This record gives sequence, structure tokens and C-alpha cells, in this order.
Amino acid sequence: MTHLGIVLVLLTLINCNTPPTPSEITDQQIQILHDQINWDGYNNLNTYGEIIYVPVYSSIYHQGGKKFDLTSTLSIHNVDLNNPIQVIRVNYYNTDGQLIRKYIQKPVDLNPFQTKQFVIPSVDTTGGTGANFVVQWVSETHVVSPIIEAIMVSTTQNQGLSFSTTGKVINTIRTQ
Repeated sequence: MTHLGIVLVLLTLINCNTPPTPSEITDQQIQILHDQINWDGYNNLNTYGEIIYVPVYSSIYHQGGKKFDLTSTLSIHNVDLNNPIQVIRVNYYNTDGQLIRKYIQKPVDLNPFQTKQFVIPSVDTTGGTGANFVVQWVSETHVVSPIIEAIMVSTTQNQGLSFSTTGKVINTIRTQ
């Protein structure tokens, strides 16, 4: 099935109306839908999943506006007792919302209770004080949503600093 065919099927499911003709679908709508579902990494129409936003901080402000650089670790925990999930997108964005890095190029399988981690070293300050990850996962069956969180740490200058953030679901994928 072509990308346009998939878009037509999904738009029909989303709108529950008669399917639009190809001339009614704009290039922008196709791009938004393609980016949302990310079919480049996963082509199964029987899919459950989520897109999750996770704030991370490669730097924070302290002492009157000085920057303090941190190491950030994104952890994706498959907490389902019996079923694997596939991580199909881990994208890192800077404070301005610009894509900095795509961490995976093909789906990564996570078995039950398995964890995958992605590290941003403290010397990489490209994300800035408002960086974030967008993580997308899918499964062929209904599963318990993974726990996705980030830990920021620094142990420089004889002091230790650490804190964590938790991901927020920004979109749910149910194509079955």
C-alpha cells in the first residue's frame, strides 16, 4: 500500500466520513499524518501505540543566570508483563523546537521488563534549557504503556545535582 493509500485509510478512520479524493488532501495534511504515525519505521496497520513528549535539560540556570550543564539520560521501560513493544521514534529537539538528532533509524524491540537508554553528555549543550525528546512506540496488541522518563545529573565542582522528568502522552495511536 502506498503512503497516499495509507493516508486515505487513516483519514477515513479519523473522520468517519466518506474517503476524501486525492485532490482534497493537501501536501501539508499528508506530511502531518506521516510525521504523526511515522510509517517509515513501522508499516503494520494493526497497531496500538503512543507518542510521548519528555522534557530534558542539557543546561539549567543558577546563581543569577549562569548555566549549569547536565548529563541527561532518557529511559524507556517496557513494563508489560507478557508483550514486547517496538520503539519507532526517539527524536531530540532543542529549546526552540528544532530537531537536533534522530536516535533510531529502524524499530527497536523491547521485551517485557527491558529498558533502552539514550544519553546526552553534559558537553552536548545543543538542546539548551528547554530540550525535549519525542518518543513513539507501537505494539501489535494492547499492552501496558511503557514508563518513559529522563534523569538529569551533574557531579562537577564538588557538588551533586540530579532530578527527573516523566513523559506525557501527546497522541494515542489505535489503528485496529
